[in-house]
Amino acid sequence: MTGSESRSGARAAATPRTRSRSARRQQAVRFHATMPSFISEYGVRIGGMAGGRGQLRARKVRSIVAREGARFALTVVIFEKNAWFRSGGATLSVAIWLAACHGPASRRAEAKPGASSAPVAELPVGSARPSAAPVTSSASRPTAPLAPLEITNGVAGQFQVRANVPLELSTQANIEVQTPTGKWKAYADLDGGKGYHLRESCSPELPACRTLAAGERLHLAAWSGSSCSAQCEPECQFIDRFHSGVHRLVLHACGNSGARYDGPPFAMAASARELWRWRAAAGIQGGQVFRLDPHGLDEKKAGPPEYIAGFQVVKASGRPVAPELLVDLAAWLRDRDGFVQYDVSKRCMQGHVVGFLLHVTAARLEEQTVEVALNLACNVSYVTTRDGRGRTNQSSHFDPSWARILSIVRRALPDDSELAALRESPTNFPANFDHQPN
Repeated sequence: MTGSESRSGARAAATPRTRSRSARRQQAVRFHATMPSFISEYGVRIGGMAGGRGQLRARKVRSIVAREGARFALTVVIFEKNAWFRSGGATLSVAIWLAACHGPASRRAEAKPGASSAPVAELPVGSARPSAAPVTSSASRPTAPLAPLEITNGVAGQFQVRANVPLELSTQANIEVQTPTGKWKAYADLDGGKGYHLRESCSPELPACRTLAAGERLHLAAWSGSSCSAQCEPECQFIDRFHSGVHRLVLHACGNSGARYDGPPFAMAASARELWRWRAAAGIQGGQVFRLDPHGLDEKKAGPPEYIAGFQVVKASGRPVAPELLVDLAAWLRDRDGFVQYDVSKRCMQGHVVGFLLHVTAARLEEQTVEVALNLACNVSYVTTRDGRGRTNQSSHFDPSWARILSIVRRALPDDSELAALRESPTNFPANFDHQPN
């Protein structure tokens, strides 16, 4: 930019005080039009600094240049005190912000519309992060090295591990909880003190270390969120402790090297029954709906297709569920306020039982099928999933959302006269007692 261009541009930007705000904005736009095309390319902030007599008051004018995917936007700042906004001020301001915005050629190419820009993956905490290398062109820019080990969270408590280089890992892992002070603390009581392990199944054989080849993946047996029956121990005979809050998985190198690999944080559900509903609703790909025999409850029976969540399937009652109903069903399962959030003991009969067999997105084959049974005569849902321990079941009470789920099952089974005749919820427990009248 020449000195004459700078001075003429600054004079064009100056406006008398008597002019309206709209006129000042128009003057700013015309001032921008006089700038060379590279100003639009990178985006320049044109403004001034305090100086001279009195205090300058700046008003931000909307961005003139804003491109989708661009790194910069052009913003013009109009100063109320026109005495400073002259040729010298405008020229100095442009020079300062050009130096701040101007980057390597590869950065400019990335900012152009149509240029591809791959997202940068977040590396696990504790992984080595390579230092940035100088970039000379987008074509020759080297790819950043991957972390040695990647830990990916599925639904809370489900983990996938991928080695990017050959690694030898200890099979003794840790589940850590974030304390109120922000520090991390490992649980010592999981699976009766045995802890959580780097294992894909609950077979008795478990070596102290596991060697992973570069590119090898492991889909670990899930953490249940509980202490006593955390991963492989059978369900406890007494009340188990469930761990809500923010957690992470931590793996360790084999031997005494001290290397550790911290997985990304995840939020655990508020209860085991909520966690089972989360897993039932995670990425539903398809499903069928059935009528179930209310007198055939036996949780030890085999699973589908003869039984769903312990209830015997009524023959020839199955039909596919429409995709829009699967969306509604998943939203209902995830809605915490649609379910009673405390322990309830009801004395009611089994009746009007409907079952869903859902196919969900999961890394492990046994986790890809979820069974849901709904007892509409007692407002109880039974969710059966599979993990390292085998088939596991959790029940919830859906009194607050009885009408909502009844609408879903009626649309799924429109010709069912028994469901059409239901008029009133059999029980009416609130979701919680936070906002109950005295």
